[in-house]
Amino acid sequence: MEVQNSLAAALAPTAQAAGTDGHAVDKLEFLKLLTTQLQYQDPLDPMDNTAFTAQLAQFSSLEQLTNLNGKFDDLLASQAGLSTLQALGFLGRQVEAPVEQLHLDDVGNLPLRVELAGDAAQVAVTVTDDAGKLISTVDLGALPQGVHRATWDGMTRDGSRAVAGDYHLAVSAIDGDGNPIATQLIGAQTVTGIDLSGTEPWLLTTHGRTPISAIHELYQ
Repeated sequence: MEVQNSLAAALAPTAQAAGTDGHAVDKLEFLKLLTTQLQYQDPLDPMDNTAFTAQLAQFSSLEQLTNLNGKFDDLLASQAGLSTLQALGFLGRQVEAPVEQLHLDDVGNLPLRVELAGDAAQVAVTVTDDAGKLISTVDLGALPQGVHRATWDGMTRDGSRAVAGDYHLAVSAIDGDGNPIATQLIGAQTVTGIDLSGTEPWLLTTHGRTPISAIHELYQ
């Protein structure tokens, strides 16, 4: 039919432009196609109501999805702002988070926590100095899966008191068959700054840096 040919000719440039640009047809382009189709339809043989209703439903769905995407973008921006405000509230406070190094004072013990991914038949924490020299080993024995408190009393392997300073700690664990178990050492540290350069704020502490999502406990 001549009218149908005219309709195809009218719609072709718009469809070709959309395909050439390599992007999906947005709601304005869809509305243009729909109105052009109505303009060129045969008044003696109008478009089937079912097909017309389906096209209107598609347009409505497209508009709703576009608006929903915009609201999601606003929500993400709002959450990013809240994360920044939350991170600023950590400044100067003490947190418990994954750590590989802790500070031993002149007197007293060094508290820490050990997280195990499974039941362990043997757990041990090794303490070394900056030169990698083994200072002490804390034998924790068998422990079930979960987080457990432990303490290094500050004593060296030869029974003397270790000098005050920073020490590197590592935890190892094996199951009943001798297979290694994933572990994590958690220790107290003071938040000294905030890194906002990434998608998630990171806390700068006296012993490194850690994401807010890795914080286990927060203290005054």
